[in-house]
Amino acid sequence: MQSSTSPAPTLDDILRLFQETDRRFQETDRIRQETVQSFKTVNTIVGNLGNRLGQFVEESGEMAIIWNCVMNQHFYQRRGNALSCNL
Repeated sequence: MQSSTSPAPTLDDILRLFQETDRRFQETDRIRQETVQSFKTVNTIVGNLGNRLGQFVEESGEMAIIWNCVMNQHFYQRRGNALSCNL
């Protein structure tokens, strides 16, 4: 039986492998940096949406208070009673 052995890698082969490994590391680092930037962008967008949602909820609450006050005034006036809302 013959043993199948590969020839030993040459210095050029090893150098080429190191260069390829270095190139892949650089590509991985570039992709990582792009991913970090994408996460920062998404965080900013989500933060802005959260702020806008908070403003919407606050304004909706204010409108509900005003609407409640106006409707109560209307019903009290129809009954002949006075009600004032100090907003």
